[in-house]
Amino acid sequence: MELATAISLIQTGIPNKAEVWADLGAGTGLFTRALLEILPEEGLVHALDKSPRYLYDLWRGYKNRLIVHDGDFIKEMELPKLDGIVMANALHYVREKRSVLNHILSYLKPKGTFILVEYDTDSPNPPWVPYPISRNSWKNLCKQVGLEEVEVLGQTPSRYGYQYIYSSSGIFCP
Repeated sequence: MELATAISLIQTGIPNKAEVWADLGAGTGLFTRALLEILPEEGLVHALDKSPRYLYDLWRGYKNRLIVHDGDFIKEMELPKLDGIVMANALHYVREKRSVLNHILSYLKPKGTFILVEYDTDSPNPPWVPYPISRNSWKNLCKQVGLEEVEVLGQTPSRYGYQYIYSSSGIFCP
């Protein structure tokens, strides 16, 4: 996926003000970079991944705006209360989504924004997408974890055998 596509998938869910966000399961940092491009200069992004090698490379260009964390989002994380969280193509590795989302959302401020980017399917494709979550299943899960005002932000064709990758946002109302 290109940076412009990543930006287009999440941009409408991110307010144009200096906030503190996290990219959980950040991988190569594509959506971390998208966040850094969208947020104003005063915005701060925490990028967390179990293998943050690529994130450290990205950090060199955004030293004052990016904090890299070596960690796993299913475990305790050293993060402040966040204005927003992006999870792009990471939740499909989690079988027990409800309990993990409850844990992740505990780092989000009330009325904070959670943005999910995922493949629009419920059919697994192990080992790459073992526990996918379609947009319909996502909307049902949001009701169980305190995410309201859920809306689809965008979609893009998938290159990996699924029709689409979608993005969706919700507001955390604990």
